Amino acid sequence: MWAAPADARAYHNAGMADADGFLAMGCDEILVHGWDAVRGFGGEFAVPEDLARPVLRRLFPWAPTDAPPWPALLWANGRVDLPGQPRQGPDWLWHCAPLEEWDGTVQQAANPPTSFEWDDDARRWRPHW
Repeated sequence: MWAAPADARAYHNAGMADADGFLAMGCDEILVHGWDAVRGFGGEFAVPEDLARPVLRRLFPWAPTDAPPWPALLWANGRVDLPGQPRQGPDWLWHCAPLEEWDGTVQQAANPPTSFEWDDDARRWRPHW
């Protein structure tokens, strides 16, 4: 059970995240930086598909669905190349707002929203640049 209401939102520089978005961002940080650390010591580190897939789908809805989830998650975080896909640059961002609010574009840190405003008609947060 969450301590916050199910519809609670909080600011993140990638968007107005919900609880699931924050949870996914935390998982992404642990998995990808775990991979970074293990590789830094010369080891191998792979995440099972059933763990990588939900993180990938929640934070990177634009990621290819025809690639295995773990390499695709590393690709989405700018760590590896993925055949047939352009390399993610250093300005990638998560989609941490609820998935139904994804507008089909890939958000970049080079142009993050400067603020968010509640839209009563749409019942969602709207970014402003």
